[in-house]
Amino acid sequence: MRLEGLLAIAGIIVAVYAIAQPVQRRSIMLFVPVWIVAVALLLSVGILVWRKGVEAFGYEFYPWSDFASTVTAFFLPVIAAFIAIFLWSKAKLTKRKNKKFYDFIMSCLRENRFDELVRIVEKNENQLSSVLESATLDLLFEQRFVLAMSHARTWLHLRLLTCEEMLKRLPNLVKVIDAVVRALVAEPSSPLYAIVASAYGAEERPFCTDSDWELVTKTLQNPAWYISVRADYPLLMIACELLDSGKLDDAYNRNDELYIARQGLSTRAKCPIFLALKTHVLMLEEAVKKEGDTDYYVSDLYDLFRTICEHSVYNDNVWEGPNANREFPTPFAFLMSETLSDFFFLCDHRYSHGTRPPRRIGHDLVSTWAICFIWLAESKGNVSTDSKIRRIISYMDFALQLRQAYVHETRDESRKGNCKAWSELCTNQVKEKLGPATEVREILLEAANRLDVCKNYVSENQKWLRDELGLPDRPKVSN
Repeated sequence: MRLEGLLAIAGIIVAVYAIAQPVQRRSIMLFVPVWIVAVALLLSVGILVWRKGVEAFGYEFYPWSDFASTVTAFFLPVIAAFIAIFLWSKAKLTKRKNKKFYDFIMSCLRENRFDELVRIVEKNENQLSSVLESATLDLLFEQRFVLAMSHARTWLHLRLLTCEEMLKRLPNLVKVIDAVVRALVAEPSSPLYAIVASAYGAEERPFCTDSDWELVTKTLQNPAWYISVRADYPLLMIACELLDSGKLDDAYNRNDELYIARQGLSTRAKCPIFLALKTHVLMLEEAVKKEGDTDYYVSDLYDLFRTICEHSVYNDNVWEGPNANREFPTPFAFLMSETLSDFFFLCDHRYSHGTRPPRRIGHDLVSTWAICFIWLAESKGNVSTDSKIRRIISYMDFALQLRQAYVHETRDESRKGNCKAWSELCTNQVKEKLGPATEVREILLEAANRLDVCKNYVSENQKWLRDELGLPDRPKVSN
C-alpha cells in the first residue's frame, strides 16, 4: 500500500461523513470518538513514511517485513472503521454523553427526522432515566416527537412511562402525560381505541398486537399507574375541549343510528368523547377489584356528563320523530345514558350484587351517580322528561334490589350488613344532594310512581324508599 492509497481511504471516510444528513453526522459524533480514526490514519502514515525513509538511507526490507508493513498500513484504518461502525451500532449512552445527546435531540427536532433518535432510545430504553439529566428526559417527550411516533404506530413514549424511575425524574410530568395521551387519542389506530372498541364497540375488531395490548393494560388500565400520573386529566380535557368547541353540537343532536349501533360498525368507536368515558370506566373496573382508600377521581365522570348534558338540545322532532330511537335518540343522549349505565354496572356487577361493602370507591360511585341524575333532572331543554324519569328509575331499582337482599338475607350476616349499607348509601346520597327545587321532586315522585310494582323487590320496599326520600305514598288506582 502506498501513500496515495491511504489518502484514498481517508477521502472515502471524509466523503461518507460529508454526505450524511446533519442528524446522522451528530449521531456519529455522539458515539464514535474522533481519535480512533485519526490515530489509525496517523499510524498508517507513519508506517508508510518510515518505509520510504528507510529506503532513502539505502536500507532494504526483507520480503516478509515489506509485506507486513504494507498490510499493517492498510488494515489500521479499516479496523478503525469497523470499530467506529460497532460503536455507532451499539449506540450506548452514558452520563458523559448527556450534553451531546441533548444537542442531538435538538437537531432531530430542527430537521424533523426521528428514525435515528428512535434507534438510540430503543437501544438504551432500560437505562435512560439513570444516565440522562432531567432536561434531556423532558426533551424526549417533545410533542412533535410524540406525535410523529404515534402516527407511525410506535408507542415508544407510553412504554418509557412504565418505568417508575422515569416518572420520578421527569421535571414536568403533567405536560408529558398530556402530550402522550393526546397523541394516543389523536391516532385512530392507537391500541387505546382498539381496547375500548373491543369492550364497548359494536362488532369492530381493530388490530392490536399482544405487546400493545399488554402496554395499555400496564398503564391506562392499571389504576395505580393511571392515578399516579393523573392520566384522567388530559382525557377529560380533550373531551371537554372538543365538546365546548361546539364542533359536535349539530351532528350529535341529530338521529344517528350508526353511532348507537350494537351490530356492524359503529362511528362511536372513533369518538374521542366515548373513548375518554370508557377509558376511565375500564380503569375503574380494575380499581373496584382492588378496592382501597385511593381517590380514583370518579367525579371526572360527572364533569364529562355535565358537559355533555349542557350541549344536548331537546328537539321534539328529533327525540319523538318517526325515525328516532326512543332510548337513544341522539349521540349525546347515548353518551349520557352510557355514563349512568356504567355507574349501575360498576356498583352492581363489580361489587357482586352487594356482597362487598361500598368503602371509598363504592361511596364515590354512588355519590357521583346521584349527582349526575339530579343534575339531569334539574336541566331544562337538554333532554326529554321521559328520559330523566327512566334514568332515575334505574337508580331506584338498584337501591330497592339491595334493600330486598337485606330484608330477606338470613344466612350470611356479612352480606346482610353490606346490602343495608349500600341501600342506605343510595338514599342518603339523594337526600344530601337534593335541593329545594320543586321540579326535581316532582320528577322523583313520577319515577317512583312508574316503578314496576309487579316485581317483588319493588312492591315490598317501595314504601321504605318513599319514606327515605320524603315522597308521598303511591296513589291508589281508582276502580
